[in-house]
Order: sequence, then structure tokens, then C-alpha cells
Amino acid sequence: MEQYMKKSEKLAKARALLSQALNALPDGQGVNEAKSHVRQAIKHVENQVKKEGKKVAQTNHENWWGNVEAGIANMAASPMSAQAQMRSLDALNKMIEETQSELDKLEEEKKKPEPTEIPDLFLQD
Repeated sequence: MEQYMKKSEKLAKARALLSQALNALPDGQGVNEAKSHVRQAIKHVENQVKKEGKKVAQTNHENWWGNVEAGIANMAASPMSAQAQMRSLDALNKMIEETQSELDKLEEEKKKPEPTEIPDLFLQD
């Protein structure tokens, strides 16, 4: 990252100097070609700044993902205590039982016959 900061500072300084040079050039027919070369140089510097930014973003992502993978590997490598295993299994069993009871309730409601006709309470004796 330190290397990127040095390079980005150098690129920013180069862009500033090129901009100063462009502004310092007088208007005139003989100077137009020089101005176009300076503008072209500024564009090249800006493109290089964009490339460096993408490299740093990609490196940051790779470092982050590497840390995530390393954490998962460490978790997988460290054995779980028997007590923690039992608590986890108990919690999973409880969740399975709750889900099964909800499914059973839904099955019971599904089996109930649906009324085909709504009785009119006013017509009944």
C-alpha cells in the first residue's frame, strides 16, 4: 500500500505540473500542437491513476477474501468441544421438532373439509 501511495502521489504531482504547463502556454497557432501533446500526456496520467486504483481495489478484495478463507480454515481445523457439539445438536433437534409440529398443524388443517355452503342463520328454525 505504501508503494501505491508513493506512485499515486507522483502521478498527482505529474498531473498538476502538466496542468500548469498547459495553462502557461500562450494561445497561438504555433503552440496548439504542444498543447495537444500536453493534453494527451494528462490523459495518459489520468488513465494510469485509474489503473492503479483498480489494482489496489482488487488487492484489497483478495486480501479480505484470503482472511475470510483463513478464518474458515481455522474454524474447521479447531475441534469443537463435546459440550458445544451437544448444545448444537440439541438446538438443531429443537428446531426440527418445531418445524415438524408446524408441518403437522398444516396437514391437519388441510384434512379438514371445507364448507361447501354457508348456512343462513336467519332461515333456520
